[in-house]
Amino acid sequence: MANNNINNTTTPFTRDNLSAMDKIFIPEDLDDNVSIEDLSNYKTCKLKFWRTVPENFRLVKVNRITQKVSFLDGFGLKAIAPIFVKTILVPAPILDGKHQYTDVECLSNDKIEISINLTIIMQITDPAKYKKKGSSQLPQLDSIIKRLLRMYVARKNFDELVAEECQLNAFDMNHALDTFEQECGIRVSKVIFEKVKLPERLKKLYNDAAEEEQRRKAQAVKLQAEKEKATAEAEIISIKANAEAKRIGIIENAKAEAWLKQMKSLVPYLISQNIPTNNIAKMIEDQYRIKTAAEGNAFISIGDSNNNMAANIAAGIRASNQATQTTNPSMATNMSNSERLINDAQVLFTTGKITEDKYKRIINNLKDPETKSQIDNCSPTVYDVLINNLIKIDPTNNEVQDNYTQRRR
Repeated sequence: MANNNINNTTTPFTRDNLSAMDKIFIPEDLDDNVSIEDLSNYKTCKLKFWRTVPENFRLVKVNRITQKVSFLDGFGLKAIAPIFVKTILVPAPILDGKHQYTDVECLSNDKIEISINLTIIMQITDPAKYKKKGSSQLPQLDSIIKRLLRMYVARKNFDELVAEECQLNAFDMNHALDTFEQECGIRVSKVIFEKVKLPERLKKLYNDAAEEEQRRKAQAVKLQAEKEKATAEAEIISIKANAEAKRIGIIENAKAEAWLKQMKSLVPYLISQNIPTNNIAKMIEDQYRIKTAAEGNAFISIGDSNNNMAANIAAGIRASNQATQTTNPSMATNMSNSERLINDAQVLFTTGKITEDKYKRIINNLKDPETKSQIDNCSPTVYDVLINNLIKIDPTNNEVQDNYTQRRR
């Protein structure tokens, strides 16, 4: 009796009954209506004409007579003819399979020995091909992946392997994985480099190089900061210098304005002394040249920025003189000898020299009754300077001295 019970007991199906490839795709937490037996053994029951296919699986059929393998797409209740076919469930393409490779040794393009940990993502695209051949082809796939990996690494430098993401079209340039899919119904959709490791003897060299790179970057940041600081300080200095120049300019401008105002106020007095306007204009221009020579370029530039006001004053005086002569011709005639006298005297004052003709003209103008009243109205200081200069030119001219003595009386 006991022996009969033992003979009637069937061996339970577990994950150990699955192939290595099946274990990659078939989840451990199966649906309630799916058992390991449904995934690892063909159903041969002749009484069931319907099978329920869960959403995450597909139904594969094998014809008992022709041994042709096919599959039914979709899920739900599927009709079968159990007398002629046997069926088995296979994971659908929506179930990703992940397979890892650890410490695969490779040689990079820059001749560095490295080891790589990588993961591949796969889907079952043709359940019939998978069940007929692909479920037993994990060793073949491993061989393809490792060969492609070594070829891929040999085209890359170490730095590129660390920094770049692995692209499938660059990884499988010879389409070996496409051929594998056509034969086995399994597509590799992604290759992920989890870790690229250096040998111990090279780690220190790369660590030192990384530290040096960090040091250089820190130094570059520091230099950039110092450059920005220096630029900011230079801008501050420039602003201060411009402000100081503006302040000095304002001061110098005030000096120039004061001088020009003084010249303007002096004009009426010079006119009151019967000095011809042409001579007054020349005196102002001469004084301006003397002033710019003493004050420097700042005063000159300010004079220019004031549209050369000294010249404008002189021009205004000349214009006024011309208008006066036009409106009062008799006055111009009466003043002509005086103007000539003062003009010649101005040359004498400025240069200390005079031609013989001008000297005689001055002497005659001093004796000319028409100009006597104008000469008498001259400032004593101006008159004294004139006579003293004439005496220096010709000390023997007693007439000049007598005239001077008589005027002083």
